[in-house]
Amino acid sequence: MPLSTAKRLWIMEYKFCNLALLLGDSSVAHPHGLIEDLLVRIGNVEIPTDFVVLDTDEEGKDPRY
Repeated sequence: MPLSTAKRLWIMEYKFCNLALLLGDSSVAHPHGLIEDLLVRIGNVEIPTDFVVLDTDEEGKDPRY
């Protein structure tokens, strides 16, 4: 989840995570933090979900363009 989306949802507390993500363009991203057990509603069902928060653009850039 982009950091800007987390802020827009008023989520300001993140759990520390010592993690490095290897992205599709071979770059390495270090997360801003982790959100645990955020309820995501699908239809009438709420599912607790974990999100890694990255300080990135909301829309990724396609390297082909």
